[in-house]
Amino acid sequence: MREYADEVIVELARAEARCKRSDNTLRWLLVYGAAQMKHTSALPFLHSFVLTPIPSEESTTSHSFSTVGEETVLRTTAIDGISYLALQGYERAVEALFEALEISSISIRRATIQALLSIDANLRDRIADQIPLEFHYLLDVRPMQVTEVPQIENPERHLRSWEEPRDKTHPPDFFAGEIREKYRNNSAPNLGGK
Repeated sequence: MREYADEVIVELARAEARCKRSDNTLRWLLVYGAAQMKHTSALPFLHSFVLTPIPSEESTTSHSFSTVGEETVLRTTAIDGISYLALQGYERAVEALFEALEISSISIRRATIQALLSIDANLRDRIADQIPLEFHYLLDVRPMQVTEVPQIENPERHLRSWEEPRDKTHPPDFFAGEIREKYRNNSAPNLGGK
C-alpha cells in the first residue's frame, strides 16, 4: 500500500469523512492506518484531523463513556502519525505539531509536547513560549514504564476479609482511631468529624 500512498491516504480520508461520528472504532482504524503509512502525503489529512474542533460531550454518563474522550483518542493517534514524520526530519510535520499546541485539550497538548520533545529537547523553550504558563508542568511529564512507577507494598492491608460481617447500620467513622490521631497531630482543619 505504501507504494500507492498518495491514493491510499486520499481514500482513507474520504472514508473517515463518510463515517458516522459515533463509529469511533472505524474512524480510529482509518486515522491509525493513515499514520501507519508513514508517508508525507498523510500529513494534510492527519493535520486537519487534529485541528478539527472536538464536538461537545454527547454522553449523559461521561464517567463511563465520553464522546469527548473518544474524539481525543482519535486526535492523539493522528499526532503520533505526525510525530513519526517529524522524527524523519519533515519540517512541515514539526510546524503542524506546533499548531496543535494551540488546541485547548490538555491531553492533546500533552501528546504534542511529548512528541516535540522526542524530536528535539532543544525545542523546550519554543514550546514554553507557545503554551500558557499554567500548562508548563506538561513540559516535565514523560512516559514511564510500569516498572518505574512506585508500587504499594501491601495493597491488601486495608481490605476487609470476606468472612467479616459488614455492619450496615452505621457508616464507617473516617475520623476514628489512627486517622483521627493523624489529623489531630497535623493540626488539620475540622472536616466535619466528631
